[in-house]
Amino acid sequence: MTLPFEVTVCVNAIWKVLSSDVIKHSCYYHRVVKKSNATVAYAFGTQISQGGVDAEIQGNYSVCLFKDGERYVIALIGVFVPKKMNGMLCQGIVCHLSSWIELTANSSSDVRSSLSRSHCRFTVELDGSNANLLASQCLSTAKSMHEVISSRVMSFLEKVLVEEDWKRNGRPMRIVV
Repeated sequence: MTLPFEVTVCVNAIWKVLSSDVIKHSCYYHRVVKKSNATVAYAFGTQISQGGVDAEIQGNYSVCLFKDGERYVIALIGVFVPKKMNGMLCQGIVCHLSSWIELTANSSSDVRSSLSRSHCRFTVELDGSNANLLASQCLSTAKSMHEVISSRVMSFLEKVLVEEDWKRNGRPMRIVV
């Protein structure tokens, strides 16, 4: 996918959003476990009621930034454990998320832009007597959480991309629509 921003603008904006605590507004607790220039690790707990699913989920996730020459990779790795779903205690279900986005400068264009590619994988481990029964609810919950969190993250990313572009290239005199 081609993004209409310089690669450093994209990297700075995506890193700022993913390493921020914007998700805390959806959580009953959210804390930074470890933070450096290129890694942030979080622990969280959230209660979600959406799409006919009521769930409590706790977990950990880390966001890391890697640079190799002109190539940047931002990775997000998480482990999520459902505690309750629709009033039932959950045991034996662990969800894993691994995702990344790779960004490079688009050298084939006269206009400064970036090329991106990404991957996301969500897996569910089942181990327990009620695990199979709750597996479909777990996937429904994951989908609902993704929709809620994605809309917040994308809204924040839109604003941050514009801010980072202004920092890099100066505020435009006028905006053409």
